[in-house]
Amino acid sequence: MLKGLYILGEDNYEKIYAPEERKDISKYVDIYAEPQTSQSVFDNPDLLADLEVIFSGWGGPKIDEE
Repeated sequence: MLKGLYILGEDNYEKIYAPEERKDISKYVDIYAEPQTSQSVFDNPDLLADLEVIFSGWGGPKIDEE
């Protein structure tokens, strides 16, 4: 199973991903931590060690080398 995280603006998780969508995603992707923000991932980059899939939205991170 793929390893994934939700990384987006703090208040946007529930607005973008309804319970039915999250249930469907969980059939294919192991979401191994609570929803994250750009800042929480920046503060704890170890969260990305096993990451294969990012589910994002408004306020999501800029994906770059940094």
